[in-house]
Amino acid sequence: MNRKESNPFADPHDNPFDENNGYKFTTVEMDDPEDSPSYLNQKYEQNSFISNSRDASSNNYLGKNIDTPIYSSAKKEQFTLDQSPSSNTKITNPEDFESILLRRERELNERQKNLEAQARVLEEERLEQQRESERLRTMAIPSGFRPANNFPPLFPLIYHNIDAEIPVHDRKAVRNIFREWLSLVVILIFNFITCTILMVSSPSNLTGASSGFISSLIYVITITPSSFFLWYRPVYNAYMKDSAIFYSIFFIFNGCHLLFDLYMFIGFLSTGSGGLINFIAVLAAGKVLASVFCGITTVLWFLHGLLSLFLFKKTHSYYKNRGHSFAEAKQQAYVGFATSNAGQAAGQAAINSYVGS
Repeated sequence: MNRKESNPFADPHDNPFDENNGYKFTTVEMDDPEDSPSYLNQKYEQNSFISNSRDASSNNYLGKNIDTPIYSSAKKEQFTLDQSPSSNTKITNPEDFESILLRRERELNERQKNLEAQARVLEEERLEQQRESERLRTMAIPSGFRPANNFPPLFPLIYHNIDAEIPVHDRKAVRNIFREWLSLVVILIFNFITCTILMVSSPSNLTGASSGFISSLIYVITITPSSFFLWYRPVYNAYMKDSAIFYSIFFIFNGCHLLFDLYMFIGFLSTGSGGLINFIAVLAAGKVLASVFCGITTVLWFLHGLLSLFLFKKTHSYYKNRGHSFAEAKQQAYVGFATSNAGQAAGQAAINSYVGS
């Protein structure tokens, strides 16, 4: 059904699409959109400034050689590696790739040199601070003045003052080693108490328990002062004087102390230790109090051994970073002996015997 049949009121002679009815159809061309390339090029052509600056022999606008109109649908200009540092840029020239690698290598070398220079500056500043602290400490103590002994508190034998004698940046390390020595004294006393309980709780093995009791008492009396003067006082002087020979003495005797910690942790029977073997023995015998004390003693010796090993390694690392060596320690020992009264007396006696012969 057409339009006329569907609409009974329509005029059968009124057909707007019929060319014979007098209507005329024309095709109108729309102007280019303002954002189209052809429209923008037309506007640039009409601009007198750009038209005057254009070279007729080539497409040259303001000294820029353009093969295509300024606004066109052509592909964008492909940037080289120097123009676009984007990581998506493709490197097509091997020479450019090599130049980039060389440039980055130079930058890394310069950065490494800067870091090394900064490290040297920091080391010089640290040494300068140490020298300044030494100078201030020397100025604070008059010449020939010897501070009064203050350690141990009940019976002073030596002068001991970490804040006054140790440089600022080394005080923490010395305090930790001092705490190691103090903890050793506490564990020795606790070990003596443990051996006393073992002796009381073992009447059947009174001989072996008594031997352990006496040995533990000897440890308290001998290990306490010997450890102080053989490895704590040397490391104290080493940090105070930055002396390689004192570091070497500390390493020797503190190494022996590590073996002593291991020996006490094992806890051989009748040796003055309430360590692991004694703990297993009293635990198997069902002695509760002795088992508790032996267990605590075993744990204390184990923890003290770990602490001693940690501080030993830390001190050795500091010793290496300072540039000390065993050869330097030997040289300091020779110089110290030669300048001492005993060394001078021995040298004078050798000279007299040589002249007399």
